[in-house]
Amino acid sequence: MIELAMKKGFFKDKQVNPARAMLRYVFKSPEIDCTMPAMNSMDELYNNLNAAYFMNLSSQEEQLLKKLSDTAAATKSAYLSDHYKWLENWASNRKA
Repeated sequence: MIELAMKKGFFKDKQVNPARAMLRYVFKSPEIDCTMPAMNSMDELYNNLNAAYFMNLSSQEEQLLKKLSDTAAATKSAYLSDHYKWLENWASNRKA
């Protein structure tokens, strides 16, 4: 999925950090009580803390997440390894 998104140019805007936008979305979701994002560098730590302390999504971030969501939906489960394809069925059943 990341490769497809990169080919489509979704990450060209350096003002929008996709990882930070995704974390902000997760932090604002009432269904989520806890998250454990990876932190393998000081830059990742900064992004994670920024998302936690400033949770409001900008319109640019919302647009990026919408594009990514639409692309993922259009590819169905092609972006998932075989071991995780069950997630598409689980997500579809939750929406119903």
